[in-house]
Amino acid sequence: MPAFLVIYLAVNRLVRLTRRDLHTLRAAAWTAFTGTAAGFLDDRTDGASVRRSVASTLPITAVVVSLLFQRYLT
Repeated sequence: MPAFLVIYLAVNRLVRLTRRDLHTLRAAAWTAFTGTAAGFLDDRTDGASVRRSVASTLPITAVVVSLLFQRYLT
């Protein structure tokens, strides 16, 4: 759990330090973090295979990336 917090704080710091016009970098950083976190949680629940974990995480990541691009580009 402490590693998850450290990664979250690092991504949060990275996003805050980037210039406002680098919207794509901000959205990509949060999307990568969300996808990794969701995949980790899915993998830990029932010991599923990597393919199943990735397949169940992709829709979540797609929603997050669409919301973040909407937030940062408007």
